[in-house]
Amino acid sequence: MDITTRFALACLAVGCGVGVAATESLAHGSMEKPISRIYRCFLEGPEAPKTDACQALVDAGGTQPLYDWMEVNQFEANGAHKSIVPDGTLCAGGREKYVGLDLPRKDWRKSTITPNSKGKYTFVFHASTPHATRYFKFYITRDSWKRGDRLSWSNIRRVATKRNQTAKNNRYTMRFKLPSGTQGRHVVYAIWQRSDSREAFYSCSDVKVVPASSGASPVAAASWSEEGDVIAHNALETGSTVSFRVFDKSGGDVETHTITVDRRSGAADSWPSALARKVNARSEVFRIGSLDDEAGELAIEPVGEAAGNAVYRSAAYPGYSYHIDIDTPAR
Repeated sequence: MDITTRFALACLAVGCGVGVAATESLAHGSMEKPISRIYRCFLEGPEAPKTDACQALVDAGGTQPLYDWMEVNQFEANGAHKSIVPDGTLCAGGREKYVGLDLPRKDWRKSTITPNSKGKYTFVFHASTPHATRYFKFYITRDSWKRGDRLSWSNIRRVATKRNQTAKNNRYTMRFKLPSGTQGRHVVYAIWQRSDSREAFYSCSDVKVVPASSGASPVAAASWSEEGDVIAHNALETGSTVSFRVFDKSGGDVETHTITVDRRSGAADSWPSALARKVNARSEVFRIGSLDDEAGELAIEPVGEAAGNAVYRSAAYPGYSYHIDIDTPAR
C-alpha cells in the first residue's frame, strides 16, 4: 500500500471535505487497473491536485466529483447506454456533475499496460460496494482516435463482455485479449451494469499499450506489473527522510531504501524521482518511474514530476508489497 492509497482509505473512512451528502449512491466503484481518470485524480488529492489535467477537472466541476469518484453512474441505464450517455460525455457517464472528465486534453496521466504474448491483459475494477452484476463491457478507442479527442460511441470499439462476475476483496478481476495490433495511446472505456437494479457505472482509463511483440521478449514485456503511484502532495522540509519499505508474502521486511532531502531535492516535483533512483538502483523487487518502450526495450525511468511516477513489481516476486514512510525533522 502506498501513501496515496493510505490517503484514499482515510478519506473513505472519515469523509474528506465538507457537506458530502448521504445518497443512494454513497459508494460503488471505478477501474483500478488500469486506473480511471477520476480515481487517479482523487488519489492526487481533491483539494490540491498535482497534475494540470486533474486541476482542470476540479476547475470545471469543483472537488465534490473527486470525493464521489465511485459514483459515475446512471440510475436508469438498464443497458441503454448509447441512448442515455451522449457522445462527448462518455467519461462522465452523461452526467453534468462529472463534466471535467471529458475535457479534450492531451495530458491526462496514462498507465502503461503490457499484454502477454497472446495479447491478453488482466483488468481490475475496484468496487467499494459490490453489487450483483449483469455484465462488464470493455471498449478501447479505435486507431483513428487522436489523443485529446472527446470519446464518442463511433470512435470506440467493444473488446470484451464479462458476465456473472464475483468480487474478491472488493475487486472484480477480468482477463481478456485486446484487438490484434493495439499499441500506443488509447482510452479504455468500462461499463458495469448491475443485475439487481437498472443502475450502471462508467469509467475512462488513459493507457499506453506496449505489446509483447514490441521488440522486447514476451517475458520481459510481461515481467512488471503496475502496483500504485508515488504522489507528492507537498514539498518536504530539509532533513526529512523518505523510506521505501518492501515486504514479502508474510509481511516480513526484506528491503528498505531511504533518502534524506535538502531544500532542492525536497520539492514536490523532485523527491519522488530521487526516491525512484534509489529504489531502482538497489531493489530486486520494485521499480519506480514511467514504463515506456524505448528503442525496442522496456525501460522504467524516474520522472521529475509530483505525480508522474508509478510503482512496478517484478513478476518474480508475487505477493510482495511496499509502504512509503515519510519522517520530518523533530522541532
